[in-house]
Amino acid sequence: MSVYRDKNSKFFTYDFWCKGTRYKDITSATTKADALAIEKDVRATALAQFKLGIRRHDSVGVAMRFTEATARYNHEVAQHLAGQGPDIVFRDLERLEDWVEANIGGHTALNAITDDHIAKLVSWRRGQPVTRLRRVKGKKELQQDPKAPLVKPATVNRSTTELLKKIFIRGRDTWKVPFQDWPKWKTHMLKADSEIINDLQDGQGDALMEATRDDYAPAIEFEHVTGWRQGAVIALEWDQVNWGRKTIRFPTKPGKKERTIEINAELHAILWPLVGHHPTRAFTYVAQRTRKVTRKGASERIVKGQRYPLTASGFKTAWRRSKSKAGIKKFRNHDLRHAFGTALYDETGDIYAVQDAMGHADVKPRCATCIGVKPRSTPPLRRSPRIGYARFMWKSPRRSPRQRQRKSKSCSGARLVDTMPSALGD
Repeated sequence: MSVYRDKNSKFFTYDFWCKGTRYKDITSATTKADALAIEKDVRATALAQFKLGIRRHDSVGVAMRFTEATARYNHEVAQHLAGQGPDIVFRDLERLEDWVEANIGGHTALNAITDDHIAKLVSWRRGQPVTRLRRVKGKKELQQDPKAPLVKPATVNRSTTELLKKIFIRGRDTWKVPFQDWPKWKTHMLKADSEIINDLQDGQGDALMEATRDDYAPAIEFEHVTGWRQGAVIALEWDQVNWGRKTIRFPTKPGKKERTIEINAELHAILWPLVGHHPTRAFTYVAQRTRKVTRKGASERIVKGQRYPLTASGFKTAWRRSKSKAGIKKFRNHDLRHAFGTALYDETGDIYAVQDAMGHADVKPRCATCIGVKPRSTPPLRRSPRIGYARFMWKSPRRSPRQRQRKSKSCSGARLVDTMPSALGD
């Protein structure tokens, strides 16, 4: 019998031989008729592969479906990423599964995906618009903006080709999935635009901060002063802030060296007024209306006037509205990090100090690319971090009036201990 159900499971399993190869897997069917239909599709796929000359090296191996491979990759790799990584990769994996099910078949084996399929997938992905939701009068749900631009080549590479390649490599090396014809990944990588270094013009910094809501302004100021990524800023918790030692612990991945930055007067002016807003999270927003939201399967009632931790989607919306109100077009939130690195390099002339401050694992290519310079062939005499870049880290070239006012109210003449020398060469 090629289809049966184990006494400890409610799902049926197919088990058959085709051209000297054994195929066995648990289906999602709870009735024998549905299981037979699935078994028929798998058998037809196996015969088609045999006619095309695709052979499996393991005559008694178990076929791994693409959906099983994506589920295992999410369970073993993606969910353990830092920051917003798990949600982003999960969304990309769902997109890959939907395309494979619609264009190849839901029961397609991982090693049955060829260069032809990957080329069609990349072509489809680069024709999709950027996900940009907006409210439409008369509609309860958010609607896709019809004027949203198409995704960029770099996004296609990152969310589709590179992710699919990682799944294939893990399948080959860890799951021991045999591949008769390994895809030529270089032919599927699109030529991406070079890194764009944007900067605010005179007066735009103050205009941007004036257009930003008061509850979102501290997070943006913190980004500008420290050069932290948006995800790390949003997720900052009070447990990471040590007021006694005047340090902030930067969240790092397991196995990597922990980094800390010093709380000086400017950071103190940003963070101290936020104490008491939330028991665990540093940056919060004030709800503008009462509504019911669903996050990760759990429903939550948002009450107008109360504070809640910042979310990635809410922060992006607030940033986009602030830019529009200030009349700024070509400036991304991530450009605040680039501006920090560029200004630090102009101050110190040491790209390795920039690397330490920004937390890059390597000078090239990321650190050099984000500030638009080429690293030196040999590192210069390394300055102490406290002398080389920490002195500059707290210098914001464009401090808003709101930030200056907050500093004057919070510090009120009391100055934090500053052990920085007066000159870099001291």
